[in-house]
Amino acid sequence: MKVYIVQDGEGVACVTQWAGKMNPGRLNEANILMTKEVNAAVEGALEAGADEVYVQESHHFALELLHDDIKLVQGASAMDDSFDAQFFIGQHAMSMTEDGILSHTFCHAGVRQMILNGKPIGEFGWRAVFAASMGVPSVFISGDEAACREAVKMQENIVTAPVKKGLGLHSGVSLSPVKARNLIKVKAAEAIKRTIAGEFKACCPSGPYELLIEYYNPLVAERALNHAGVTRLDATTIKYCAEDFNSMFKFRNFSALIHGIGF
Repeated sequence: MKVYIVQDGEGVACVTQWAGKMNPGRLNEANILMTKEVNAAVEGALEAGADEVYVQESHHFALELLHDDIKLVQGASAMDDSFDAQFFIGQHAMSMTEDGILSHTFCHAGVRQMILNGKPIGEFGWRAVFAASMGVPSVFISGDEAACREAVKMQENIVTAPVKKGLGLHSGVSLSPVKARNLIKVKAAEAIKRTIAGEFKACCPSGPYELLIEYYNPLVAERALNHAGVTRLDATTIKYCAEDFNSMFKFRNFSALIHGIGF
């Protein structure tokens, strides 16, 4: 049983501020909380029958505190069809989510929303579809209630561990770090047991794929036209199409497009 964990920071219990807005002490504290939540998921997964656990670093870990059995992925994604399940830890909701704590889609200052084949999609959905395109189901998510709700809409039987409830973009009610980690460990174990039992199927929408990206800034949309295959629909929206999702995900300019950089 081989598990891939996508790690994020904004959905961690007790975190309600962007990393850049935290003072150095609180930023370090948030990194530690994030690391310990990932460790809890790893512990639950291993105890339930997982053999290997890969973790993709999105925000910086407190590396010395990482679980000894983690295989850390840095830089590019290592997702492929050799994995049996995908987890999301510390996940936030997509942009334009009213009750989502720190809700955004890849770049909170750049992208207003993304739409794939006519449906809004966030970071969870994008990575879940990428994994599903290789036959890997997304079986577990922890984060705020809005992120968990978003995941259930895409895959209704996914195991969820909501660790906080949003009251606004920078406010919420959270479980304590210890209770959040206990919940994550229990639910991660449940997800692995259900994966072993064959309860999950990879759900990937069929192609071809049409991705719309709406930016806040018209200048970013204008500059995006420098990328091959991009067309502009209006002042702030661009379109990119691909026959298969793997090509779209690995589109060499995708990172630049979602972050509005490199133009």
